[in-house]
Amino acid sequence: MEEEELSRIRDLMIKYSTARITTAEQQELNQWLENPEHRAAFERRTNEENILDAFKKLERGEQLQPAAFERLNKRLLVSRSTRQIWRLAVAAAVISVTATAIIFYQRRLDVEKLPSSKVQPLLAPGGYRAYVVLDDGSRLDLEKSGTGTIGAQGGTELIKQGEGRLDYKQGTSNEKRIMINTVVTPAGGQYHIVLSDGTGVWLNAASSIRFPTAFNGQDRHVRITGEAYFEVANDPAKPFMVDFGNSQIQVLGTRFNINFYQEFEKASATLMQGAVKVSSPAGATILQPGQQAEIGGTISVTPADTAQVMAWKVGYFEYKHADLRHVMADISRWYNLEVKYEGAVPDKQLSARISRMKNADDLLELLKMSGVNLKVENKTITVLP
Repeated sequence: MEEEELSRIRDLMIKYSTARITTAEQQELNQWLENPEHRAAFERRTNEENILDAFKKLERGEQLQPAAFERLNKRLLVSRSTRQIWRLAVAAAVISVTATAIIFYQRRLDVEKLPSSKVQPLLAPGGYRAYVVLDDGSRLDLEKSGTGTIGAQGGTELIKQGEGRLDYKQGTSNEKRIMINTVVTPAGGQYHIVLSDGTGVWLNAASSIRFPTAFNGQDRHVRITGEAYFEVANDPAKPFMVDFGNSQIQVLGTRFNINFYQEFEKASATLMQGAVKVSSPAGATILQPGQQAEIGGTISVTPADTAQVMAWKVGYFEYKHADLRHVMADISRWYNLEVKYEGAVPDKQLSARISRMKNADDLLELLKMSGVNLKVENKTITVLP
């Protein structure tokens, strides 16, 4: 099973176990369960239900017997197979945050005791927010636009399909003039764009993509900033090229992720499917599925944790020994907060998987429990020595 599919099934099982699965997601899970091996894996996963029950009890402020933790720890220790790693990671995460659940529970009780005028507003997560800079320089706010056709650029119509998605489709006009558009997600925003050739682009927060409204030339050329995931429509006659900074990816049809936030010295390109050529002043290399190119003064290629790379697209922050500066940058972009450092950046690393749909308070509380000293004032977070 490919890493991306494994991550998707893991997410569906978590949603099933916590009663948050939608009808469409349940149908997707049911189809996967038609395979007997998959069904057996699912049954092993659901045998861990006592872990979730323990977590729910702690959230309600109920006592949990020490023997329960002992049983969970033994269960984690006896399993060694690679196939079980994804399922045990969920269990380990639940155990690791049980103490945090007690703090959250107590904090909610404390908040309920305060007069309503003294309750601090929650640091809400981002959502589907973006705007389009049209060819004439005017702006179209997608958050305020209704569904359906919301504009036209040359012979191409802009169609908002629903919350979080904008399609560029060939209209009935005979006009062939090429126009350039830029879709921008602000801090606290993300969006899905389908280009006129059928290529899907998912923009993370504080990102942008600049592209022609129709690909009438010999190639398909776009430019991005920030982070974007591509599912490129196959067209051997028209190579697809993505520029970011002074680097470029060339492809015919594939799936890949680019991370290019300019506050960091290096960019990365991760290939999920197909093959791409990564070029920069440092040289060029061909990526194979499951590889990541780190691009700076040189290009280095390493095996990629594709589930971690794609976590943002499926609604999670996922870190494995991530340095604090990168974690705080993610928080700043997604929650639209300002982050400051008082003195040197602490030498801290974080490993966690947390929903991006949670309020920032929960993530900040986890950072504090990891030894990070924070001060929160309105929309500014100060990291203290």
